[in-house]
Amino acid sequence: MKLNTVYTRLILIIGIVLLINFFGSHYDFRIDLTSDQRYTLTDGSKRVMEALDDPVTIKAYISEDVNTQVDNYVREVQAMLDEYVELSDGNLDVVYINPNGDPDLEQEAVENGVQPQQLQSASEDEFSLKKLFLGLVFEYGNEKELVMLNGNTSMLEYQVSKSIKKLTFENKPKVGILAGHGESSMEQLAVVKDELSINYEPVEVKLDGEGNPLDGVDALMIVDPKDSFKSQEIKMIDAFFEQGKGILLAYSNNTANLFTGQGMANDKEIGLSSWLATHGVAVESNMIQDVSAFRQNVFAQPLFYFPMITNFANHPICEGLEQVGLFLTNEVTYSGNDGTFTPIMFTSERSGKVPFPTAVQMQKQWSDADFTLSNIPVAGALQKNNGAKMVVVGCGDFFSLHGQEMAQFDQQFFSQTNNFAFVPNAMDWLTGQNDLLVARNKGITNAPLDELEDDKVSRIKYMNFLGPVFLVGLYGFLRNRARKAKRIKWQTMNLEG
Repeated sequence: MKLNTVYTRLILIIGIVLLINFFGSHYDFRIDLTSDQRYTLTDGSKRVMEALDDPVTIKAYISEDVNTQVDNYVREVQAMLDEYVELSDGNLDVVYINPNGDPDLEQEAVENGVQPQQLQSASEDEFSLKKLFLGLVFEYGNEKELVMLNGNTSMLEYQVSKSIKKLTFENKPKVGILAGHGESSMEQLAVVKDELSINYEPVEVKLDGEGNPLDGVDALMIVDPKDSFKSQEIKMIDAFFEQGKGILLAYSNNTANLFTGQGMANDKEIGLSSWLATHGVAVESNMIQDVSAFRQNVFAQPLFYFPMITNFANHPICEGLEQVGLFLTNEVTYSGNDGTFTPIMFTSERSGKVPFPTAVQMQKQWSDADFTLSNIPVAGALQKNNGAKMVVVGCGDFFSLHGQEMAQFDQQFFSQTNNFAFVPNAMDWLTGQNDLLVARNKGITNAPLDELEDDKVSRIKYMNFLGPVFLVGLYGFLRNRARKAKRIKWQTMNLEG
């Protein structure tokens, strides 16, 4: 009886697998087993669709019957777009257009920005180039937004939700980007500004204008200021904060500048440190160094050990972040008692700090004695009892472009980090506009793989190889025992009869 029960369970399991396979192939039955649920729409995307009151059309210029790989990808795209349509309450229409072979449709696709790729096609008797169209054009009234498909669905949800919200979202919160104190320019912040424009209206703000330039501003960004603030300007910033508004401050409290050759780091008192102190926050007078550092090949000489942060707090700002690189970084601490302060980024287990004044020595002989500390906080989020929020990072230019002469460095550096993603995450937390926060970070894939010990790797290899063999053998053994038990039972019945 026991063997029959085991045998029955095996048959039941096999039956369930066959049913899943049948329904999956006939009714598009899917289970999302990815760690970041990349094939399941986030709650934020659902809220975007619920808020959609006017019709949006997506013209999907997609070539058909290309090859197995492309066709499978197209099916994934169509499945995700179908989910959006179901959530739209009739306000989203997707029109699939195959431009191939129709000159008018091909021209229409190109005019809408969908540039065809040249795809090599080979058969037994010929070799040819085929045009491959993969693009989505979002239309809302007289406005359009283009999303080119790249064969990867990890960022597709964010691209779709972002385009819909960018076209339809009205009365966006206004984000003031402070100028007039040597801050990073709007040109240097072009990438971040473009990302912010989805949910916000970024505008340049100067405090020396008539009236109060901060009126109507919902959140304020202060990015790498270098010149002194007037006392009246500090009062305006403080009044803005005390109204319950949000501030993002990226501030290197030192005089060194990696990109101009100024290597001496000393206190840079421009009025902000004194103001931060009134709220219990301090950007300390020290320089942070970390074994977990950015590796580069642009400069001829090795760089100072500037932290590559991989240690984040469990906080909405850190959602999806895996690596944030910082230059000339200071420690960030808190000693106040009005609200809650959460350190959100930390150095690695092997890091250190050097008090000012200190020189940024590119050719220093480093030793273990330079990295005796761990988990030094370099950024924090403050939420006061009146609802005001502030994010402070002890580095000023970690999301600013550094000019044409540093373009190669920027390209290498920002391609390895999530620096640009940090800013909209922080702004979403400051303002509560977090619809796209989770979807934005689904596609981040910079995290290194976990390192495994050699013996563990060997065990995994043997398990992968022997596991299926063992299961097949076990199934055969149990089936043979079950048949033998049946034969014995029949023989017994015949003898008794």
